[in-house]
Amino acid sequence: KESSNYLLWAQAVKIYIIAKKKLKFLNSDPPAPDASGYEDWMQENTVILIWLWNSMEYEIAANVMFHNTAKGIWDNLKDSYSQDKNMNRVYDLYDKMFHLR
Repeated sequence: KESSNYLLWAQAVKIYIIAKKKLKFLNSDPPAPDASGYEDWMQENTVILIWLWNSMEYEIAANVMFHNTAKGIWDNLKDSYSQDKNMNRVYDLYDKMFHLR
């Protein structure tokens, strides 16, 4: 069930994040802890963590609760639920199935 909802969820969340002008938090690594602006970055990142957790079912949120960055959660969910990695395998299986003699 979760994997079938992932693409819709990810698109809705991404659009929301873009509307808030915070897409860099899903795509970029955090600055170094001693860098200027790190505390402000962490504060904004924390807000996005809360948005992400609140948009998920409890069981899924519990699995990503210990990531410290929105990017970490985003990447973990993509790896876990997107079909990107499986598409080549699915194509290969269909190709073999249709070419059986």
